[in-house]
Amino acid sequence: MATLNYNQVLFRLVPGNVSEILEIGCAGGDLGLALKQREDLFKCRYQAIEYSKRHFDLAKTRLDQVFHADAEQFDYNSLNTKFDVIIFGDSFEHMKDPEGLLDRLIPLLKDNGLFLFSIPNVRHFYIIDCLIRGFWDYTGGGLLDKTHFHLFTLNSFYKLVLKKKLKMAEVQSIFKNLEWLQEMIKPDGFHPDFVNRYNKLIENINKPNIALELLSGWFPGISFTELDLQEILTVQFVIKVTKN
Repeated sequence: MATLNYNQVLFRLVPGNVSEILEIGCAGGDLGLALKQREDLFKCRYQAIEYSKRHFDLAKTRLDQVFHADAEQFDYNSLNTKFDVIIFGDSFEHMKDPEGLLDRLIPLLKDNGLFLFSIPNVRHFYIIDCLIRGFWDYTGGGLLDKTHFHLFTLNSFYKLVLKKKLKMAEVQSIFKNLEWLQEMIKPDGFHPDFVNRYNKLIENINKPNIALELLSGWFPGISFTELDLQEILTVQFVIKVTKN
């Protein structure tokens, strides 16, 4: 059996004993299959939308119902379903009009239902470093994936949630080491100063006083908090959003 590759934080945030889940951009269905194997979700109906034909062909063998479609063109009313959970796992930023899609999906969420998002963080230290050095180079994956139509900081995503009269109920951060970043941006590599600074921050992630002192030294005149530090080192936010 192939090893499933899915976001463990998203997996843990899906509540048990729900009956209807919809995933927007399910890829090969790894997350959905893992969730359906959970004892507390064994009876859940898992539906998904997937644009890639290759991924769709795999996902349809794993999930209850998969539609090969553009998520922004799909007729969601045709599902005739209210959902307990609607998941955007690394897909929201790929939408040309994510706000418009959200407007269409909110009515399909049960009153006690929730959205789950995994969102790349454009305020990450790597991107800050790129901007300071005058670079903004899209890559084949990761933070500056060339297929991202929209970029978010935690604050800009929070403003979108408020605008839609929703509630950001929980936020979890995913951190990655230098090797992960290198895999995402190869073959360009990093500036040597960035390597040194990023390693120092990651080494001191649990010693905020030291890490904040480092940041203040590198960016004099700017006051950083522990929340700033956490966001600057976050590659991806996993966010639970509810109606109330």
